[in-house]
Amino acid sequence: MAVLVGNLYKEKVHLKDAGFNIFYMGVNVGATIAPLAATLLGYLFNDYRISFWAAAVGMVIALLTFNMGKSKIMSADVKQSRKTEKEIVHI
Repeated sequence: MAVLVGNLYKEKVHLKDAGFNIFYMGVNVGATIAPLAATLLGYLFNDYRISFWAAAVGMVIALLTFNMGKSKIMSADVKQSRKTEKEIVHI
């Protein structure tokens, strides 16, 4: 993901730092809130299985969000954009 973020700002170098800040803040905020939410759910429902289900739902939502925005970041995938003639012939 970090490589994709860096490749998104290849032409706009002055925005690259801001892009990484947003990316890392999202990761850190999620890593901070997730255990707190899991503990709260386990405490409220007196069953920590609810916490695991909440984590699973969150991961599915994240996967769906990523797939919906995939077309916007495909240009940043260096491997995808550097197909050689040999690879194109075999496809």
